[in-house]
This record gives sequence, C-alpha cells and structure tokens, in this order.
Amino acid sequence: MASVNLEQAGLNIALADYAVVLVSVFVAGIQLFVAIYTLIIFLGTPEPERQGRRVYIIVSFLVVLANLARTATNMPSFFYTTLKATDGTSFVSPAYWHANQGLDTPLVSIFNTILFILVDGILLYRCYIIVEEYRWVLAVPVFTYVATIGFSIAFDVLVIMDHIDTEASNFTFPAPILEPIGVGLSVASNLMISALIVYYITAARKRLSQVLSQANSLRPYTGATYLLIESTAPLSVIGVCYAAIYFAETKFVSLQLHLKLQAALAIFEELYFSFLAISPHIIILRVTLGRSWARGPDFTDPSAAFSHSLAFTQEPELESFPKNPPAMDLHS
Repeated sequence: MASVNLEQAGLNIALADYAVVLVSVFVAGIQLFVAIYTLIIFLGTPEPERQGRRVYIIVSFLVVLANLARTATNMPSFFYTTLKATDGTSFVSPAYWHANQGLDTPLVSIFNTILFILVDGILLYRCYIIVEEYRWVLAVPVFTYVATIGFSIAFDVLVIMDHIDTEASNFTFPAPILEPIGVGLSVASNLMISALIVYYITAARKRLSQVLSQANSLRPYTGATYLLIESTAPLSVIGVCYAAIYFAETKFVSLQLHLKLQAALAIFEELYFSFLAISPHIIILRVTLGRSWARGPDFTDPSAAFSHSLAFTQEPELESFPKNPPAMDLHS
C-alpha cells in the first residue's frame, strides 16, 4: 500500500478551503447587487405592473439574508484554522477537525436548510405555474421537496443535539446518513424541475412554430439562454457532481482517497450552494424587467407574446404562373 503524503493532502484541503471562501464572498456580493438592482427596478415600475412580482422580491431578499448569514458563519472557522496552521499536516490533524465542529457547524446546517426551503420552493412554484395543464406530473418533485426538508431538519436537530453534548448517537438513524440523503433528494428535485420546464417550453414553441410564420419572435422566450436560466440547468449539473462526490466519500474508502474527496467535496459543496443561492435571483431579475413571466407563460395565446398582428404560414406561390399576367388583346 502506497504511503499517504499528509503534507500535500493537507495543502490541498487548505487550498480548497481558501477557494470556498473566495467563491462564497464573490457570490454573496453578486447576489446582494442583483437583489438591490431588482428592488430599484421594481420600485420604478408602475403600480399595475407590480402585480405578481412582490412575492419574488420578498423571496429574493430572504435568500440574500440566508446566504449572507451562511457565508459570515463560515468565515471565522477558516480564519482560526489558517492562523493556527504551521504546515500542510495541520489541516489533516485532529485539531483541525475539532476546530470545524464549533457553533458554526449547526448554524451553517440550519442556513443550508433555509436555502433548500426557499430556493427549491420558488423553483417548484415556477414549475407549478408553467405546467398548468398537467400539474399531476409534479407529484414526484413535490414529494422529493418535502422529503428534502424533512431530512434536512432531522439532520439539523441531530447536529444541534450533538453540539450540546446530548447522546445523539442513540438515534437509530444517524446523522451521517441523513445529510447525503437530503442532498440527493434536493438534487433530484432540481433535475426533475429542470427537465419539466425545458420539455414544456420546448414543446410549446414547437406547437406555435407550426402555426406562426414569425416563429423567430419566440426566441426571447424559448432560446438556449432562456431555457438555461428558467430551468436552472447549471444548478442541476453542479448538483449531480456534488451528490456523486458526497456518496463516494464513505468510510470504506482508503485514507488517501478520503483526503482527496474531502478537498473536492468542499469545492463542489460551495459551488452547489452558490448556484442554489444565485439561480433564483437571475430569474427574479428577468421577471422584474418583464423579460420573463411572473404568474405563468401563456404559450397557447399567441397574441400575448406579440405586439404585432399575427401572420400565419402560407404555402409558397407557384413559380409557373406569373404574378401579373399580361392583358389579352381581344381585337387581334
């Protein structure tokens, strides 16, 4: 068995922690800017056009507060562990792991649960209003959403009880199992919601393009960028990678692989929660700007999507007949 280079493994974990701090602060700044900019636009719109958008603004700032609190809670532990480190091995020592088990651990877990509730909730709501005719297909996403909340809250309770030195180990369902299950269910919800939104919008565009000759006018509503934003596809992709690493990081792997996965897990965890926090803000900004629907897109009503008269498709004219036939000379 090859020996484990603890010095290098510790440096990898330190670099991962540093990257986590940079990403979290950067995303928090973008998130705060977009939220304030969205509020300014909202306050500048006429009162009739604000209908259906207030709830988006409220959720936007709730997500900002939850993510800012999560970022601020993560910062002190990184500072203290880095301050006390002497070399790479300090980041794989028992002292490092104990330093990351303070009050910040249950607080971060609680803020993660709040993000799950808010962000997955608003994404599920967007999916709910877009599949208005087939809402029965939301049965599974609703189940995974509720299950995510349940497992996340149960994990939070066990973490809090463990922090106050309560015998949480007496529970038959230990915390190490609850957290990956909650993450997996949240990722599954994102995947199903993304798939439903992409499918429904693409199918609606196809139906309209068969009727309207000006199908290019639909591109702002169903183009690639629009689909990526509305379906939060990047969040789903990052979520799959995060869940895969999470489930791969088990107690049965070797120490060398365990340390590598720890560094990768820290980065993908932060990327996932960063995308989770910022994805709804881009959607809410588009709603406030009037570039996206606030209550539900009416793809079945072409007049709602266009400001000009409709032009239906026509068969091409036969080239064998001239457009202006010459007049016949009746005197010849």
